[in-house]
Amino acid sequence: MPKDCTGPDEILILSFKQSYLRIGYLIRVCVWWLTFSLLVVTIPPALAGLYHAVREGLRDPFELTVKPRQAFLGGVGLHLKRSYILTLLNLGALAIIVLGVLFWFTREEQTLRLVTVIALAVLLFWWLCQPFLFALLVEYPNLSAWQVYRRTMRVVILSPFYALAIALANTIIFVFALILLGPSLLYAPTLLALISIQALWGMTCTEIPDLIDPVVYSERRAQKKEGSMKNGNHHSTV
Repeated sequence: MPKDCTGPDEILILSFKQSYLRIGYLIRVCVWWLTFSLLVVTIPPALAGLYHAVREGLRDPFELTVKPRQAFLGGVGLHLKRSYILTLLNLGALAIIVLGVLFWFTREEQTLRLVTVIALAVLLFWWLCQPFLFALLVEYPNLSAWQVYRRTMRVVILSPFYALAIALANTIIFVFALILLGPSLLYAPTLLALISIQALWGMTCTEIPDLIDPVVYSERRAQKKEGSMKNGNHHSTV
């Protein structure tokens, strides 16, 4: 991993700190996520909205322009179709892997049973990919769901130990959230999204707003927005 990348330990510390400092924004995002998840079948777009809103909040250090409701609903609309396809791909892959494990484990010959180890290794790889699927979905809105899945696998292959640290941390948080329930549902989902999104940035050496001077970052962001608007106006006049 390049020296200028942010390690998983820094990501975890930063995310816990942010989940406290921005608790008002994050709770409101969680309320919207819970509301949209009540129908169960709407969980995929609700997750996309959650990750999108968290990402937009991170990209606005002063929280001057991003509103929880607008960011969440904007994410639901933007990633609606791809969120369903990505979820189906992910669950389909899990079903195939589990069936493979059961198939090889129930073979009578000892040598054939050994193939179960390979199937379990694939299951482990599937687990390592989980924190980054929706993080990549909202980070790259122009990619198809299949391209998002492929890129997730590539990211994990390139940084397996980084992915292991994040997947382990997210799993522990998820288990504790299930045990506690109640108030944890207004905290854990956005914390998991915070960790996953910023871990993706750390793995790919993308700048993390809260590790940069907020004034400098805001100025840089304004310049990029102004530049893109100028390019858009130039193309329209041509």
